[in-house]
Amino acid sequence: MESLVKYLVYKNNPLRYLGIIGLKELHLEADQVKNRLILDKMNTRFGVYKKLSNIDRSLAQFLCQESLYTNAAQKIISKILFSLALPFVAMFFLLKSFKNSTTNVCDVFVFEYGDLDYVRSDFKNRKILTGAAGSTVGSKLGWFEINFLFRSILKQPQYLLHPKLLVNILRWLSAYAWVVRYCKPKTIVTFFEGTASCSLLTEYLHCYHIQHWNYAHGEHFKYDCYSAYANFDRYVIWGEFFKNIQVEKNCQSDMFFTRAPDVFKRFYNEIRHSPKINNKHITVLIHSGVQKGKIEYEYLLRLLRQLNSEWTVLLRPHPVDRSSWPAVLNDLKKDLSSIESLKIQVKPEYPEVVPMQESVQRSSIFVSSASAALLEALLAGCKIIYLPGRIKNKDILERNQGSLNILYYNDDIEAPLLKEFLETEYLINDSEDNKINYLFELKNSSHVPK
Repeated sequence: MESLVKYLVYKNNPLRYLGIIGLKELHLEADQVKNRLILDKMNTRFGVYKKLSNIDRSLAQFLCQESLYTNAAQKIISKILFSLALPFVAMFFLLKSFKNSTTNVCDVFVFEYGDLDYVRSDFKNRKILTGAAGSTVGSKLGWFEINFLFRSILKQPQYLLHPKLLVNILRWLSAYAWVVRYCKPKTIVTFFEGTASCSLLTEYLHCYHIQHWNYAHGEHFKYDCYSAYANFDRYVIWGEFFKNIQVEKNCQSDMFFTRAPDVFKRFYNEIRHSPKINNKHITVLIHSGVQKGKIEYEYLLRLLRQLNSEWTVLLRPHPVDRSSWPAVLNDLKKDLSSIESLKIQVKPEYPEVVPMQESVQRSSIFVSSASAALLEALLAGCKIIYLPGRIKNKDILERNQGSLNILYYNDDIEAPLLKEFLETEYLINDSEDNKINYLFELKNSSHVPK
């Protein structure tokens, strides 16, 4: 049963790749216009978002996510699967809750996923524990949780129409209950603003007078509403630009605290001014979007064909999204070996061997379609090439305000323009600094939340 829960809820599987139980291509399914239409529809259905309860917010967020599906058959199959699984999942967590666990009291509990140093800087001299649901974090679904969920459904009966949402709630509610019982924290920290049950979990923690904090763990874009309506006691985000994106998605503005992670500051203040070890290295970040048959992969091949023999290309897996790394590496090797005119060297680079700091010091260019790691590289003095597919050209142009250190590689970029971009050194001047501070406010962000 535990395998079934993992399979349905969060593990990679064929149903997810088919877009039945999870969006196969989140960033390609939505755009800014569609996002606005979905939010307008939710505003009509739920009313003024500032007055919504946490219970309503979780439902609204879930409906926004489901609105990104365009295939009616996918929705029907998904609902049938989760309807059949729901009673078994409920019984599984209820029975598993009888498992004993040793109490380990802390001040702050962090669900592992993001930058722990980002969290530690806000909770100095506090005891912090970390864990991951389904492994180090157990389950403790008791009568209090059942009663809480029952009362929530009475307030919002439409929960019963969405078994997929209920499965998600049961999974996270049981994990949070385990942490509350055995760790007794004053604050629980997550990186899960895209989880539809997050607002309901905020409501649950308030029953115990526990704070619920969230930290931005990746880039925020205007063209998807996956994290719309998410509500926490505190939401720490990289800068005003990213905060405004979330507020446009019907998140409460007063919960946000804008502060760039310390790693961003370190790259900006120290590493970008250090000399490059080898300025003829290009690092390509490989994530699940850069797979054979997808637009990112095709543009990457086109880009590599246009490079001359001076360049060495380093293929590096995405820091978190590594599921497709082995297959993509093999496909690239085969496709590149078949190109007789290709004169560049292509090598794999493993994060366990070469940390990110060393990678940006030896590279002059970073390439991918979207990742916070690209922003780290930009701050560290690397020029950035965005591949089409996961992020839209207009978002790049708006967000980076025409930075000369950034190139959106599309059909308009011919060989001479690419050659000029590659051979021009990274620019450090007041204009480029202002474009970075527009996003992160790195010059005046040393304070921390109280």
